[in-house]
Amino acid sequence: MERQPVRVAIVERQRVSTAAAPGVPRSAVFLRAALLMVLVAVAYRYSWLTLIRNPSGSLIGGAVAALLAAAVIVHGRDPKEPAIYDRYTDFIVGVPLLTAALAIVLLLPTQLSLFFWFWRLDLLSIPLFVAGAIALLFGIRVFWRWRLVIAALSLMWLLRNAEWQSLPTDVTVAAGLVIAILIVGRRGDEHRASRPRSEFGRPLVATLLVIASAAAATIASASLDRFQPLLRDDGQPRIVRMSSPPAPTGWTAYAVGSYDWIRRYVSPDASWNRYAYNKAGVRPLLVDIISSARRAPITDAGLGDLYRLHDHRLLSRRDVSLGSGVVGHAVTYVDPTRAQWNAVYWDWPIESAGGIRYERIVVSSDQSADRTAQMLIEVASRLIAGSAR
Repeated sequence: MERQPVRVAIVERQRVSTAAAPGVPRSAVFLRAALLMVLVAVAYRYSWLTLIRNPSGSLIGGAVAALLAAAVIVHGRDPKEPAIYDRYTDFIVGVPLLTAALAIVLLLPTQLSLFFWFWRLDLLSIPLFVAGAIALLFGIRVFWRWRLVIAALSLMWLLRNAEWQSLPTDVTVAAGLVIAILIVGRRGDEHRASRPRSEFGRPLVATLLVIASAAAATIASASLDRFQPLLRDDGQPRIVRMSSPPAPTGWTAYAVGSYDWIRRYVSPDASWNRYAYNKAGVRPLLVDIISSARRAPITDAGLGDLYRLHDHRLLSRRDVSLGSGVVGHAVTYVDPTRAQWNAVYWDWPIESAGGIRYERIVVSSDQSADRTAQMLIEVASRLIAGSAR
């Protein structure tokens, strides 16, 4: 009976000792902060390069907000941060964020074609990557302290798409990110004596995950320059539609007509102009340019609706790379008489005297030869190359 209090006291001292075990050395925290800074700089190097090379002015708000949030974090620790010391929670939060960041830069350029760079979605991937890396490298508690900085980084994308073009230069965005990351070196090891060891457990696994994610983002970043022939660094289109599309070498083009009825279905300012392309020994092709100042009626419309193909059956549809980052669609329809209609089409933004407009270009032929689809793809690619400046 007398040994029970002694045993309880020993257990209590062991519990306190475990809870007060030191976390990680200050040098390790600084190494992780430096690693994070290098990985973000390298993985998104093309995004940072375009911001420095051609600052649009619409992103300065993100940099200023990041700096202000960093100042708040330096000033004091948030007393309401979650009391979470479970390392598994860091992975539960961090891994999905890194996955989302990679999905944006790896999958969306193919799914959205030119509109990926037109909307500069690469800037949306950066805060997701930073958030996931912080959760894995430093833990969910540090992630929570950094929430304002991460939210501020997302302003780079939000302000870019809000088109706040009256703001000054945005070169300091990168400086704001560097300063914010360096804060971890100062804040990441505070109150180490009160943290369990589990908060910094499995550092090697977390570090390898972040490095692997950065490597994948680096590969994706290396191919983002493919949009340059058609879109500028800030995402605005280089294409200016003044007349008919250029005729590829060996082809002649002439206007067939226009269809004003499209305004009733798309928008009051919509237009549909048709051109015929002729080449010796080849059945003529048709090139339709459907344009509107509103994006959704153009990009969301199906060919079956625009061309009244309700009695046709879709035989095949596949995505095709047409060059300069353009992903088009090759389709084949057949009517009740078994006659085929082949087309290749794509959507893109263009610059006009009245501002940004959206076009759907359709290259089509009713020829049923085996090489018709490939010929349409080649003509479409040459039209895009001729429009690039």
